Parts: sequence; structure tokens; C-alpha cells
Amino acid sequence: MDSKTNFRVIPWSGTPVAFCNYTLQEMVVEYLAGNNPVENTIIIFDGQLLLFSRQKLFAYTAGELSYDEVIGALKCDGLYRNTKLLHFKGAIQVEAYSLWRLLGDELVLVDDDVFAVCDIAAYPNYFTKLTFGKSQI
Repeated sequence: MDSKTNFRVIPWSGTPVAFCNYTLQEMVVEYLAGNNPVENTIIIFDGQLLLFSRQKLFAYTAGELSYDEVIGALKCDGLYRNTKLLHFKGAIQVEAYSLWRLLGDELVLVDDDVFAVCDIAAYPNYFTKLTFGKSQI
């Protein structure tokens, strides 16, 4: 349910923005209206971490996705980048420094064209956790 709460939007590069007493939809509309960065941006609220996706959030504000659908599509437990080229079955290659979101013990590639999932424990020393500002996410 999209109820009013406090949000913290943290871009990879740029200034974090706080929104107090906003719904998710209100926050997204205002944040995008301010011409703020969205690439590698996270949203923190109510103990949840979301990866900002212009496409999915526009779909939500247009009524094409429900609140639960957009939260499910964007929620993560952390963000990572692979430090080396990765090879998967089916001739799938993932370039170094690609963005991944952590969901439980699995990393899911953030890419609209390629689907890749791997167990973070299976690839020690292949991933680095992203930090935003002074803290790790």
C-alpha cells in the first residue's frame, strides 16, 4: 500500500535527497521533475532498499504496475558490481563492472536484455559491494 512515509534517494554521484511525508508515487514524480540523476540511484524507506528504475517507476505512476509489483521488481538487499568478466552456461557473458542486485543469497544482473543469477558464495572475489556516500548499502 502506497502510504505516506519518509524517503531517502541516494544517487551514485550527486547529492542525496530526502522526502518527508510522501507516498512513493508523489516522491517519484517530484524527484524526476527536479531533473535528478537516476542511473545507479537507490531509494531507502521503511527499512527497504530499492534500485531506481525510471521505466518501472514510470509504469507505476501511470497505473501499469501496482505498488506490490513495483516494490517486488526493485527491492534488493544490496548492490554489487562484478570485477571480472563472468561466463555462464548458454554462452552468456557478463562484462566486468556490470550492476547486480542482491536478493537473499543470490545476485541478479540488472540488465533488460540478459537474465543472469548467481549465488554470491559461488564467486568469491568476483564482486564488490557498492557504497553510497559514507556507508555501504
